[in-house]
Amino acid sequence: MNKLIIPFVFILCLMMVACGNDDNSQFELSGTYLEATTWDAELTGETYPNHYPISAHFIMQFLTKDNGKCIPTYGDTDYEGSFTYSITKDMILFNGSLTGYWTVIEQTKNQIVLQSFQPYEFKLVLTKK
Repeated sequence: MNKLIIPFVFILCLMMVACGNDDNSQFELSGTYLEATTWDAELTGETYPNHYPISAHFIMQFLTKDNGKCIPTYGDTDYEGSFTYSITKDMILFNGSLTGYWTVIEQTKNQIVLQSFQPYEFKLVLTKK
């Protein structure tokens, strides 16, 4: 009887590993992945040189592999407009309504956290819609 339990437990363990949830698994961030997607964007940081805290909320639509647009929410128009972007490994360069080099510090299939220093630290959290 004990000889039957060991293979059964082993097979059960293999099935549990194979059926694991991969929603938060790593993926390669690319223009192809972002193309034709919409993201909720939450930007936080400080102004220069006054050190006033900034918090902005807007929608980012990645229309093609290298351009997109920001759509304001809640009447905040600071980041409204179009942008271009390029991705090199874990770095995204934005030009337009959002600018500068942004480093990817966390990424899952449904959320990307970016960090930039302009000259103070800014954080941009993108959540897939």
